[in-house]
Amino acid sequence: KGKDHAVKSEKYTYHLSVCDALQGDVCTHKDSKSVASCQTDGNSHKIAGLTTQILDFVGDQIILNYTGGETCHKVYNRSTVISFSCSPDKHPGKPVFIKETSDCIYTFDWPTALACIQ
Repeated sequence: KGKDHAVKSEKYTYHLSVCDALQGDVCTHKDSKSVASCQTDGNSHKIAGLTTQILDFVGDQIILNYTGGETCHKVYNRSTVISFSCSPDKHPGKPVFIKETSDCIYTFDWPTALACIQ
């Protein structure tokens, strides 16, 4: 929390924050105080999800789901799903881009010791 994380895919750079709004100057339009996920490509940017502190537990993973992003393909709203998985040697670890779905959901895996049950 309180730190932005940049993750590159083949085409875009994603800026993520955990349970808080992005601190940097990306996605600085449309109520940027609540933007937690942003997709950038050069000078353009798209809001990919708004902050929440609600976590879901699915199996052995902690899931953070940011919804309410900008419209995509004129039908969908962009959203971001970050799956935190236990990795005892990574503290805090870093997010890895997995894929973008056809309905504009950006998925990331984040192996981290912080997701391990003590």
